[in-house]
Amino acid sequence: NARHVALNVGSFTASVPHHNLIRNNTISNSEHTALQLYNKGPFLNVVEGNYISASGGKPVEPTTTNPGNAIEYSGSESIFRFNVVTKGGTTDNDNPALGGFVLSVGGEGSRNAMHNRIYNNTIVKNNGTPIGVLDFGTTSGATMGRGIFVNNFVYGTTSPGGGNKLVLYWDASQITNDRFVSNVFGNPSGTAREKVIFNKNGERDLPGAVSTLRKTIDPDFGTWNGFSNVYDPLPGFTSYAGDNFKLPTGNKYIDAGAPLTQVSAGDVSSSSTLIVDDSRFFQDGMGIPSVTADWIAVGNVTNVVPIISINYSTHAITLTKPIVRKKGDMVWLYARSNGQRVLHGAAPDIGAFEATSSAPPSGSKV
Repeated sequence: NARHVALNVGSFTASVPHHNLIRNNTISNSEHTALQLYNKGPFLNVVEGNYISASGGKPVEPTTTNPGNAIEYSGSESIFRFNVVTKGGTTDNDNPALGGFVLSVGGEGSRNAMHNRIYNNTIVKNNGTPIGVLDFGTTSGATMGRGIFVNNFVYGTTSPGGGNKLVLYWDASQITNDRFVSNVFGNPSGTAREKVIFNKNGERDLPGAVSTLRKTIDPDFGTWNGFSNVYDPLPGFTSYAGDNFKLPTGNKYIDAGAPLTQVSAGDVSSSSTLIVDDSRFFQDGMGIPSVTADWIAVGNVTNVVPIISINYSTHAITLTKPIVRKKGDMVWLYARSNGQRVLHGAAPDIGAFEATSSAPPSGSKV
């Protein structure tokens, strides 16, 4: 019952939160926001394997009307993966921008929210918008965008203020080049042409919305290497009513996920330094004791190797040994920061629960 934020990583001074790992926590805060990384431009943080529920239901002060969120992040170059975000916001939410997972700039937050990677999360059953991308409009020159959303479940919103919008861009005049790949969107009893994304250009159904989110269209925007988004009003969770969001045996979204990046054209295949198109999906331990650097799979899901270090500027990943690969090979995450294997079968699953994984996100009921 934290009146403002249950867990806050932020600063109102000159210091900037970076290289932090928030992993395997269970957080619930009915008073306001559960988890916030905010103020002064956080960067290079990892939020992984958390179970965040029943949060953001009340305004921070009695004189305001805006409730909180499950997660609010105002920063750049960070990873959000394998989290469950559920029951954020409130059913009488009069601000449809707030509720589940929110990226923001302005206000007391950062000037920039760029290059974040949001993948394999289960963001379901939230009040308000499951994903909000917000510019609070009080910071001149704020920039947002180039975020990539991959293999997430974004499902179910019950807010009358938010309607059925599953992704909401709110006053985000500086949004550029966000990308959505292999996400499953849906609402109970919805339809394939339901309008699920709202942005400054107006309401759009899913195919129309993703084509208007960019100011500059590039070749990998819509379908990336054959992987595109899906609208499905019945994704087949084990028990949606019972808050069991694991996928049962035989579900069509097991092994249905996309890889995260690919081997770059500039890579030298005999080297222990792997060059990929986008290294921001991975972490190298960040210098934190007891944090394991990611393992990746390259070319096929059994060709795996640990990471030693990552240069995010050049997208060069130093490996513990050279591995066989060729230009254009797909790259998956194989094991995350606690050493847990998260890739089983022919491809990743959609959402936070990998079938036959060694453990679900901490605090889950399955």
